[in-house]
Amino acid sequence: MTVETPFEKECFFVAPIGEDGTETRKRSDGVLQFIVSRAAEELGLSAVRADQISSPGQINLQVIEHVLSAKVVVADLTGLNPNVFYEVAVRHTAKLPIVLIAEKGTSLPFDISQMRTIFFDHTDLADADACRMSIVAQLSDVLRTGVVDSPISTAIDVASLAGGSAIERTVAELVTTVEEVSRVQRDTYDLVQRNARRSFDVPMAVYRDLDRSFQRVELLVADEPESDIFEAVSELGRPIEFLTRRHVSRDRRFAMPSESFERVSVSHDDADGPSA
Repeated sequence: MTVETPFEKECFFVAPIGEDGTETRKRSDGVLQFIVSRAAEELGLSAVRADQISSPGQINLQVIEHVLSAKVVVADLTGLNPNVFYEVAVRHTAKLPIVLIAEKGTSLPFDISQMRTIFFDHTDLADADACRMSIVAQLSDVLRTGVVDSPISTAIDVASLAGGSAIERTVAELVTTVEEVSRVQRDTYDLVQRNARRSFDVPMAVYRDLDRSFQRVELLVADEPESDIFEAVSELGRPIEFLTRRHVSRDRRFAMPSESFERVSVSHDDADGPSA
């Protein structure tokens, strides 16, 4: 569907679109319809996406025209689409109002990770509505104050200050120092996150083995409910239950035999020799 909206009433939605019928298109349509459009309506604006531009002409030039001319822009960084980042950079360079959103779990590149971004789960209705409200709040604030921040405009301002008076040079140094501290902080956070993910990157088979082995231990001590070992096994069961619930589907726990456990069982049978 094409729309004709004057730029002063337009909220341009920059997002990965994808081909008809793809998951990317379905998600983009949903985010546009139920989050961005509704947020725009609260501000008296109409949301427009690149594929809805009705004017004839070269699409690339038209997109840039909308990026530079729309009253506000909402950019979805989900999927780290290169075109989206290019259009965000154009808007940032012009120092015009823009709100960034992204699906939860999106790992943003360093150059843009310092920007305030609204993370949301588009499959969660409450989360989607919270995203809508955050978009309204951010756009209302920037439209009221006229203050727009971006890495590009900050770099330009710092370069300008660096060539000015002593006070301006001092301000430039302070801004640069703050940026460096922020960079170190982000790098540290990313390192911790990577190490945390690596620490829990355990093959699914290990969780299944743990689950099955513990069930056998429980059976062995089931006839001695008053014993110390029964109590110890019960206490051990809580953390094991926590781990296996997260990684092993409850209704499949007995349906997926563990190869490693079967190998152990076979070796014990062999060791006992043939039965009489």
